[in-house]
Formats: sequence, C-alpha cells, structure tokens
Amino acid sequence: MIGIAHSFLAISPADSDRARDVEAAAFMDELANGSVLDPLLRGGYPPRVLSRMGRFLPRTHEKDLEEIRTPGSYIGINFYTRIRYRWSLFVPVLHSQARDSKDVPRSAMWEIYPEGIYAALLRMKDMYGNPPTFITENGFPLPEQHGRDPLDDLERIDYLAAHISLVGKAIAAGADCRGYFHWSLFDNFEWSLGLSMRFGLLRTDFGTQARQWKKSALWFQDLVRSNRMEVPPQRATRTR
Repeated sequence: MIGIAHSFLAISPADSDRARDVEAAAFMDELANGSVLDPLLRGGYPPRVLSRMGRFLPRTHEKDLEEIRTPGSYIGINFYTRIRYRWSLFVPVLHSQARDSKDVPRSAMWEIYPEGIYAALLRMKDMYGNPPTFITENGFPLPEQHGRDPLDDLERIDYLAAHISLVGKAIAAGADCRGYFHWSLFDNFEWSLGLSMRFGLLRTDFGTQARQWKKSALWFQDLVRSNRMEVPPQRATRTR
C-alpha cells in the first residue's frame, strides 16, 4: 500500500460567537487541511484558499490538478492537537492568529483534544468518499522531571485511551480506518526540542541507548493482545 501522511489539525474559532473568528478558523482549516486533501481527493483547491492565496500559486496550477488527484491506496492521518484562531487585522494575507486557551487540558506542547481524531476520521468518511485511512501518528510528549519515576507515565495512558477509544467510535460510525500507529516506540529526537520531549512507550537512556518499558508500553501491549480496551477514568494531566 502506498499513500501519504497528512498532519491533520483540528481547528476552531477562538470565540464561536464572533463571526470574524468563525471565518478566520474556517479559512485556516481549509488552508491547513483542505489544501492538502481537496486536491488529492476532489481535484481542486478549497474556495477560500483560492480566493485569498490563489495569486501565490503557479499560473498553470489548474493543469496539474488531474495528476495531483492520485490519492494512492490509503490516507494517513497524523493527529495530536487543536488550534484556535481569532481574526486579526495585523496578520498579512491570513488575517488569522492562533490563540491559546488556559481553560483546556494541555500536554507539555499542545492542547489535548481527543475529539479531533474522531472528527478527522468522520471528515474522511463524509467529505472525501471514505478512503482507507490509517492513524499514522498519535502520541503524548512528557518531559522527565527530577525526582519522578520516568517509567510512570499515566498521563500518556489517559491520552492514548481517550484517542484510541474515539478511533473505535469512528470505525463504528462507518469510517474506513484500517489501523493505528503510536508515535513513538522509543524516546526520540524531537526537532527544536531535542531530547527533552519524550514520546516513547519505551524509555531511551540517550547515554547508553538502553531501553526500559514504561507503564504505557505494558498497557499498549495488553491493548494489542486483547484488541479491546476498558476506558479508564481521566486523571489530572500533569505537564511539568
């Protein structure tokens, strides 16, 4: 099977009662998600993207659309978070500005929004003809803290349970999701954050390369073996 992995962002208005924020969020959603998925699966760019960003496209981009519309045999969805946008006069062209909310659960990097993984899969079903889909990335960053057992990552288990249960709910609703891949097996180099942000089910000692199983690895092993999950009550999220 050959396909692409799209880094899907759940996008919402900072204030759903403010028309300009609703429009800003709709535009950013079409830019972040629709500008990848629409040409691939529908053969054209979203209207808002064309009206505002069309002048930045090659003059002959319409001739490329037939060739672009080659989705392969699956669509991969990388999903981690949601971003809220508000309208801004001072951001050129986009007129949209990300706005963090303090009243939502967060990891050390992003807002925790498991409902977004369900919405992404239902969007593939309802808007794009329900192609075979995989969750190709989903995971939880947890930096180590002095005095805390680095193998005790109950927050990661909570995060995964919430997201994977909603993948199951999406499948039950008809989404053609064929599988789920956790990011990642080992702690890894996380771009500008280096080795500080740990995503692994297995802890990596970066000095010796030794690996140790975290609690989440044992939980995930049981999940894979049994192919069923009892969703635990949500614990308070610790981020630092």
